[in-house]
Amino acid sequence: MRRTRSVFATLAVAAAAAATLALPGSATAAAPAPAAVTSGGVSVLGMCNYSGSHPEISSGDSGAVVAHAQCLLRNVWGYKDVAVDGQFGPTTTTYVKKAQDACDITQDGIVGPKTWDCLH
Repeated sequence: MRRTRSVFATLAVAAAAAATLALPGSATAAAPAPAAVTSGGVSVLGMCNYSGSHPEISSGDSGAVVAHAQCLLRNVWGYKDVAVDGQFGPTTTTYVKKAQDACDITQDGIVGPKTWDCLH
């Protein structure tokens, strides 16, 4: 019984330490071309987690999926001029094109399957 409590206490301390190290916003700088960490085939990027679909989005679109793309541009790619407001406007278009250029894909400002892969 005493050994079991000791094991559980050790696991609790290890879990708390791991959670502290993975706090969103604790990174000092975003990597320009992040390595995706996957869990069950879905990209996991901390503060930019999103559980919805990844449809094609472009200028004039709005909503949670746009905010997700903006979060990736701002917090993963380091484009701090991108506001995470859910409105796909000229600034978002500009930085989508920059990310597309960095990933060597067509720079059309439209976030489709190749651009989603690039952003993740």
